[in-house]
Amino acid sequence: MFDRLPARHLLSGLLMLVLLSLPLLPQPEPRLSCGLRFIDRDMNTRVAPPEGFQLRKGTTADFEVTYTGFTPEARTAFQFAVDIWAFLITSEVPIKVDAHWVDTLGTTVLGASQPTSFFRFENNPPLISSTWYPVAIAEKLVGSNLNDNTPDIFAIFNQNFSNWYFGTDGNPPAGKIDFVTVVLHELGHGLGLVGSMTVSSGSGSWGSGTPYPFIFDRFPENNAGQVLINTAIFANPSAALATQLTGNNLFFDGEEARAENAGNRPKLYAPSTWQEGSSYAHLDESTYPAGDQNSLMTPSLGASEAIHNPGRITSGIFRDMGWTITSTGSGAIPVLSIFQNPALNGYLHLAANVLNYSGSSITLTANNLNVPVNPNGENGWYGVYQMTAPGTVVLKLTAGDATSVREFAVASLNRSGGGGSSFDQRLSIHFPPNSYERDTYLAIFSGENPRDG
Repeated sequence: MFDRLPARHLLSGLLMLVLLSLPLLPQPEPRLSCGLRFIDRDMNTRVAPPEGFQLRKGTTADFEVTYTGFTPEARTAFQFAVDIWAFLITSEVPIKVDAHWVDTLGTTVLGASQPTSFFRFENNPPLISSTWYPVAIAEKLVGSNLNDNTPDIFAIFNQNFSNWYFGTDGNPPAGKIDFVTVVLHELGHGLGLVGSMTVSSGSGSWGSGTPYPFIFDRFPENNAGQVLINTAIFANPSAALATQLTGNNLFFDGEEARAENAGNRPKLYAPSTWQEGSSYAHLDESTYPAGDQNSLMTPSLGASEAIHNPGRITSGIFRDMGWTITSTGSGAIPVLSIFQNPALNGYLHLAANVLNYSGSSITLTANNLNVPVNPNGENGWYGVYQMTAPGTVVLKLTAGDATSVREFAVASLNRSGGGGSSFDQRLSIHFPPNSYERDTYLAIFSGENPRDG
């Protein structure tokens, strides 16, 4: 049994409630919950896409986007952001996005989005009872479409800015706003990083007019570990709850999010003055500033700031809410698996493919041992290292005066392979550091050297 709770359309203000075999519940009070604000200052930072994204062979989620008003170059950039999320999350149900290019967001908001509806389930593990789930998460967890042809995400983007950068290379010039980053951020909210907490006239409340929290609401707590939806401590509504929401003292206490943050609770944005659309359902701006791997889901974005990765913390938050994330790709130690290939006597064999390389000054070390790569200055496959599992390999790649270092773990799998082992376990090292797309990079694969298979 489940109940559906549609959100109000951001533009039209239409309101509809569809009942599904459950009693009528109070209508939620939807709001523009996720507006990303522009800071008119050059940050000159960039965060690369997830590891393996450029080498992807497919996606684990299908997005269907309906565009209204976008230019072809804006649609290309939008699709690039969609492809990143489709590479990271897993869902058997297509995720439908209704996207609009509008002139109604003023001069500071870059974009805004929200789920179009929420669903509540009772006695239906792994879903938590008495909890509103954004439709995209609900459909992923039950494995079926719940809203027919209605979009799952409604998103609007501000056409009033004349300094959009629609490139996908993560290199917005000075004064330019990276559109891929804005879309990636807003899709993150539409996919579920949204809460029901609000403050009005000095009183804090949650549930959007119902007695039930959103799934995100179940995790925030203060520094003392007091959960905000615990009504025995903070009545709903109450001034006490408002104090918590404006005390710069909120943390997300999810197991997966803590694991992605060295065991610590990620800090949420809770300034002393409640900022509708910014407070609460964002990571803290000061804790995760421009250039930080976890800065995508903070409430503001500067010029010349590209963030093409949700980051480990957001990935953890998504897993806590019910998503399956196929890759964190932002600093976590990747794991390669040893293929028990008899021809290799149980060793892990790393093969490297250097791409887009035209120079001659390139060196690679594996665990401080020099490895010959491109002896003739040509792109191609080269066997680089052998080791037994388990263990750790540190690869250092230098091209000219740029150096990138990557560490990954090696874990044994109980499987066997013959000549030409599969290469689905892989990572890449880019140089210069934090660059991607058309730069030179080294793809590392576990298994047998493909030239020998």
